[in-house]
Amino acid sequence: MTGQVTGQVPGQVTGSVELTPTFIEENSEIEVHFPIVGDNPLAVIDDRVDSTATRPEKCRYYQIVKVNPTVFKIETRFGKVSVNAEPYHRLGTGDSKIWFEFQTPDRQILTKSIKADPDQRLLPRVAKECGVIKKWEERVIQHFSSKIENSACKFKVRILGDNDYEWINDCILKSVPNPPSTTHFIFTTPKNTIVTSHLGEFEEM
Repeated sequence: MTGQVTGQVPGQVTGSVELTPTFIEENSEIEVHFPIVGDNPLAVIDDRVDSTATRPEKCRYYQIVKVNPTVFKIETRFGKVSVNAEPYHRLGTGDSKIWFEFQTPDRQILTKSIKADPDQRLLPRVAKECGVIKKWEERVIQHFSSKIENSACKFKVRILGDNDYEWINDCILKSVPNPPSTTHFIFTTPKNTIVTSHLGEFEEM
């Protein structure tokens, strides 16, 4: 499922503007996955893990011409993904290499370098169509599909109680988000009641 772009892009031109981005993924620069901080029991990370991944050095052009990062959010099946896009290397064709950082609800940072038009109005569409979010959604679905209605897989779910947030232990996953019919993870508690939660608000036990 593809996401929908939400939020206001800094510097965006209002009104009806039809723009078609052209971008080429850098084959030599692979997608990198690593958690923001600490261990994440919900993280679905493939074998290409590199916790030392850093933003590439800027070329001389972008060292002189200061361009602020473009920040926006993309609505996905599992919640909003925050995106930071910043050009770092200008090419002779007028395109640039742009460093994208995707922060997912399950506390992952996914990064990708893409050759694209640096126009800020185009970057949300480039981020949406480059495949990073789609692959992340597929990994999340694969991770949880075997745990649905599986009594051997227990979860603790964080909910808002009478005075503060509290955890309910030993919950069983009933279903995963499937918009538009449902946008939550649904669990049954040991008391056979139903609770709903978003990705990042529950943990595997």
